[in-house]
Amino acid sequence: MSKYIEDHLSRDEEDYELEVGSAGLGQPFKVLQQYLNFVGKPVEVLAADGKKYQGILKHVDGNDFVVTVNEKVTVEGKKRPQKMDVDHTFQMDNVKYTKYLISFK
Repeated sequence: MSKYIEDHLSRDEEDYELEVGSAGLGQPFKVLQQYLNFVGKPVEVLAADGKKYQGILKHVDGNDFVVTVNEKVTVEGKKRPQKMDVDHTFQMDNVKYTKYLISFK
């Protein structure tokens, strides 16, 4: 990201110093407010069973939260699995971590 910004600034016009920081942006969530702040954003959840889920944080209610994951699902009457959005419900105190997925697209 810093290289992109630097390429679009000119040192001929003005001297500058570029400092990039993200105080804990990629760190696991620790409190309820962090979950609430990232509703509608992409997250990664490591469940207690060791399985990772990547999707959109859809809803937070008390200790529970819902992540919508786009995954292959076997549909009755179809030969091949199809990609569909599936909601997974987790409990905050029953996951190893939940963190924001940073994307630079």
